[in-house]
Amino acid sequence: MPIPHWTQEWLDLCSQRTYPFAAHATRVDTSNSVKIPDTFLLELYFPVTTAVETLPDRFYLKTLTLLGGGITLEIAYNDGVDNPVIATTSVATASAAEYGRYALTGLDDFDNCVGKIVIGNLAEINALPAGVYEFTPGAGALDPDTIRPSIRGVTSLAVETGGARSAKLRNNVVLSAGSNVRLTTVVGDGDPKIFIHAIPGEGFSAQCACADTTAPCIRQVNGLNAQNLAIIGDDCITATSVGNAVQLQNPCSTPCCSDTEMDEVLKKLSTLESELLSLKNFAERMQSAQSMFEIKVLASRLGTSEC
Repeated sequence: MPIPHWTQEWLDLCSQRTYPFAAHATRVDTSNSVKIPDTFLLELYFPVTTAVETLPDRFYLKTLTLLGGGITLEIAYNDGVDNPVIATTSVATASAAEYGRYALTGLDDFDNCVGKIVIGNLAEINALPAGVYEFTPGAGALDPDTIRPSIRGVTSLAVETGGARSAKLRNNVVLSAGSNVRLTTVVGDGDPKIFIHAIPGEGFSAQCACADTTAPCIRQVNGLNAQNLAIIGDDCITATSVGNAVQLQNPCSTPCCSDTEMDEVLKKLSTLESELLSLKNFAERMQSAQSMFEIKVLASRLGTSEC
C-alpha cells in the first residue's frame, strides 16, 4: 500500500520555519520583549549592486516598528562600525493581504537597489504590543540566500569638478560637447565607443592680449566670439559707446509730463474718486427708497382699507 505524501507550497512552508531569517537568528529584540513569529515574513529578496563591497551573511533586520495601522522594517548591514540602514519598507495593515508583496527600497549607497518582501498571516504580528524594536546582527540575521548580486552593469554616473561630486545621473545620460571639444560615437564595430576630441576651432576662444590685467577681459557674449561684436539698436533702442561702456536708451519711454503736472493729475483723480463714491452712496439710498415706495404702494392696493 503506497504511503501518502504531504507536499506544501513554498510560502506555506516558509510560514513554519525561520526563513527568510538565518537558521541561527533568534528574532528576539534587544529588550527581550518580542519575538518575530514564523508566520510574518515568508520571503525576502534584495539585489545588491557589485559597486559596493559586501558579504551576504552580514545583512540583518535592524528595526521593526509596530504603530497601530502600519508596520515598518529597516534592513541594515553589519560593517562592524555603525551598521547603517541600507533598505526600508512599510506595510499598511488595513490593506495588507496574506502573501502580499511589497517593495524593499534601498538607501544611500544602495539607492539603486529595489527588492521585495512577502508577508504572511498578520494575526500573530498584530498581537504584539506597539513600539519600536531593535535587533542585534545575530538576532535579526537574514539568510544569505536572500541577498543576490546585481550585475546590471553601470547603474549611474557622477561628474566630479574641483573635488565636488554631482548627484548620481541615471536613465538617459547625454554627453554634450563644450568649448574646444567634439564628441563622436562609433557603433557596430565591436563595443560601442565614444571619442572625445580636443581640437582648435570647436568654439575655441583665444584669450585677449590685454595690457591692463586688473580685470579679466570679455571673451564671449552669449556664446558668441566677442571680437568685433556689434550692438545694433532699433526704433526704440539706441546703443551709444561711452568710454569703456555701452549705454542703452529707450527714447520711446521718455515721460511727456513733469512731476508737478503728474501731481496735479493725481489730485484731480483723487477728487473724482471721492465724488464717484458719494454718487454711488446716493444711488444706493435712492434704490432703497424706491424699493420701500414700491412696497407701500403695493400694500395700499392689496389692503382692505379704503384709505
